[in-house]
Amino acid sequence: AEQLTVNLLTTASENVGKPYTADLYFDQRFFQRPEQSGIYTGQNAPGQTKTVRSQGWSPTKTLSATNTGTTDFYLGFANAEGVPITAGELVTAGQTREFTAAGLGYTAGMHYLNVTGAEGTGAKWQVQVQ
Repeated sequence: AEQLTVNLLTTASENVGKPYTADLYFDQRFFQRPEQSGIYTGQNAPGQTKTVRSQGWSPTKTLSATNTGTTDFYLGFANAEGVPITAGELVTAGQTREFTAAGLGYTAGMHYLNVTGAEGTGAKWQVQVQ
């Protein structure tokens, strides 16, 4: 237990200000994305894809995606967590866009809403699900 604590503190101290590095060291199934009234926020490292949400979708569910960063990102549904989105909807820096789940490609087999930075960049985002 003592070594685990030392490892955790070392990892944390070497990654101050880089919250996305938690994905590199910890299995994300143990974490839930922050949610308050259907609002999910996140930050991707360059070349990384994150899953916003994978349950509770229907074709008519609406969502609002806001790019809170300085680089563009793609948003769309995939068949698994972490699958890169390269042909989804582009949300440019500072932009807010409205979508339906069906409009982003949701089907029963494509229920992972994923975010991928455009052209291998990182991404900073907020998604509100109504």
